[in-house]
Amino acid sequence: MEWMVEICYKPGFFNAQAHAVQKDIEDLGISGVKKVRTAQLYSIEGNIGEPELKLLCGELLADKITQQFRINRSSFIVHRASANSKTEGSTTRWIIEVWYKKGVTDAVADTVIKGAVDLGIKGIDTVKTGFKYEISGGLSSEQVERICRGLLANKVVQEYKIQ
Repeated sequence: MEWMVEICYKPGFFNAQAHAVQKDIEDLGISGVKKVRTAQLYSIEGNIGEPELKLLCGELLADKITQQFRINRSSFIVHRASANSKTEGSTTRWIIEVWYKKGVTDAVADTVIKGAVDLGIKGIDTVKTGFKYEISGGLSSEQVERICRGLLANKVVQEYKIQ
């Protein structure tokens, strides 16, 4: 079974990474970004149930004070780019997921597997890590592609999908 875990900051806590991405987008000369949110993503495959995943998230992946986690069953891995968005009034919300390409060493994923074993959690076959960026504002699909290529993904080792 494959699970998707998303770790993000709780409301009211400062997200330095999101702030830095928003500043970097401005430095690219792209204006109109109203808000950036980020999350760490984990794709976890194996014979593991939701109770074990909650333990893994609570004890290893998320900071109990500043972060929260969401667990979903998943049947997909993100590997292609597309250009879809959600429009909310005059603001468009773009969701970008960035993952390591197949065959690229993912040291964080290796550490998660080792940490799970240390917690007594068995049955994890593979872990993949990625990032989710939610960018709201008046942006065109061309601008979002430029942000992905210029800031969010290293095309040598990563792939991204725009939702």
